[in-house]
Amino acid sequence: MSIDPRVLRWFLLSNTADSQGDKLGGQIMQTLAGKKVEPTKFEAEMTFEPEDLQRLVGRYRLNRGTVINVMVVGNRMQVQFTGQLAYRVYPEDLMNWNFNVVKAKLTFNLDKPGPSGQVTLEQNYRWTKARRIN
Repeated sequence: MSIDPRVLRWFLLSNTADSQGDKLGGQIMQTLAGKKVEPTKFEAEMTFEPEDLQRLVGRYRLNRGTVINVMVVGNRMQVQFTGQLAYRVYPEDLMNWNFNVVKAKLTFNLDKPGPSGQVTLEQNYRWTKARRIN
């Protein structure tokens, strides 16, 4: 039995809302079309102790009208800027976290024990410091 590709319907279930699902779906379609596709390589999930992540959680004032809200939801770090949606960030290590939705990075200052007092946003070749406000 042959399946007509014009009537083929498929869907991909995912427990996360990021661009990786779209990429994987595209690769599935290419594979179904007979193309040789290199499998996606996913980075290993980093895990940190809850007390280490709590050092980063808080609100940081980026400028007069913008606050960066850093949260832990489940076992994932999320960041929300004033007036925007919250997005997941991905760790390089405990201090450095990257966004997947834009080319941007957060670097937390952890030079002394306790909560981070400052985070630096790196985006578009600019480094902007934000001080913790709570």
